[in-house]
Amino acid sequence: MLEIACIPLRMIYEALKTVQNSLNHYLRTRFALSKDKVQLSGIIDTEGASPTEDRDKIAISLINLQQEKNIQRSPTAPGLRPPFHLNLFLLFSVYFGEDGSYEESLKELSAIISFFQANAVMNHQNTPELDAQIDKLVFEFVNQDMQSLNYIWGMLGGKYVPSALYKVRMITIDEGIALEFPVPFTGFGSNAQ
Repeated sequence: MLEIACIPLRMIYEALKTVQNSLNHYLRTRFALSKDKVQLSGIIDTEGASPTEDRDKIAISLINLQQEKNIQRSPTAPGLRPPFHLNLFLLFSVYFGEDGSYEESLKELSAIISFFQANAVMNHQNTPELDAQIDKLVFEFVNQDMQSLNYIWGMLGGKYVPSALYKVRMITIDEGIALEFPVPFTGFGSNAQ
């Protein structure tokens, strides 16, 4: 019997790490920073505190996953699972430290939005470090009304800081995974037995 493999979570990590590295490079260049500010991080830890000591940071938080169903399916070989298309919802939160200011966080938030305006698509041509199993990442700004903004921050358990939400389309996961019970081969043509 063949094993059923899980969705490779490594691809999600690799996609987020690529976004983190690209955004860090952009911000270091734009603001002449000596250190990276962008971190993969939750809003709070399980104890309700900030997950890092450094409050002067930009956190990328994965707040939702969604299977993309509005895509034409390409035919797959019998016995293989079809590709799985995944959308990520990323929240970019700009924290300002004791010596930082709210004004600086607004400048950094504007820079994040500018970055994704100029880099709405990351592919292997413009982002060579993108994992070979990821074809491309497409970034779409998500508009939020006050109610949904309040819901997101309440759900995450954090206090609001300047932030932007992006939908990242789509990570395609196609591992050529065999079904547990593959379709039996019955022969060629209509007279096969």
